[in-house]
Amino acid sequence: MLIYRMLGNLIYFVCRLIELTYRCEEKVGSLSLAKSYHPNGAHIFGIWHQNLVTSILSGRKYGPYGTLASASKDGEIIATAIKKLNLVPIRGSSKKGGLKAKTQMIELLQTGLSCALTIDGPTGPLYEIKSGIIEIAQTTGVPIVPHTALAKRYWVLEKSWDKMRIPKPFTKIFTYTGKPIWVPKDLPRERYNEIKDQLKKELFKEEEVLNEIIKNS
Repeated sequence: MLIYRMLGNLIYFVCRLIELTYRCEEKVGSLSLAKSYHPNGAHIFGIWHQNLVTSILSGRKYGPYGTLASASKDGEIIATAIKKLNLVPIRGSSKKGGLKAKTQMIELLQTGLSCALTIDGPTGPLYEIKSGIIEIAQTTGVPIVPHTALAKRYWVLEKSWDKMRIPKPFTKIFTYTGKPIWVPKDLPRERYNEIKDQLKKELFKEEEVLNEIIKNS
């Protein structure tokens, strides 16, 4: 386990060095509205998996929040880096420890700690929203907050299923926090697609707006 933690510390060190070169600009923000939706102000960010790195490195200004890290041994590397970045790792995935991770995220949200979830992860397909975020929002009563973070210049991992985007050093990152989506307690599962369509539409709109800003900047 020591080697995994050492690698995690190395990843953290590299991330912090690169993070210091970024300039971040929030174009649209609605967290105050999202916080008003729930007594303790908790919410759950919904993001595309391909924007995970960009979101983490630009989103620490929102304060500590919970995010998933694999329950595998290799996941200890990411969990260590996440802790060092002042985030709260939730160990598990759809393949291993999924129920435990879901339960832990629900408990954290109920204490008032907000969380973030890659809604088409961890293995895709790209832009196919899983039901997990809807189940968690419905159980806890917290709103889903569509969030997009895009860098002006970035690398794309073409061989990854999500075409992961890695912001280049010294680039500018633009963020868009959309209107919160509330999941009614009595919404039946057969109507979950309505929430998925609403969330997908909002995220695509955010990306379109940010791409236009980047194009003209």
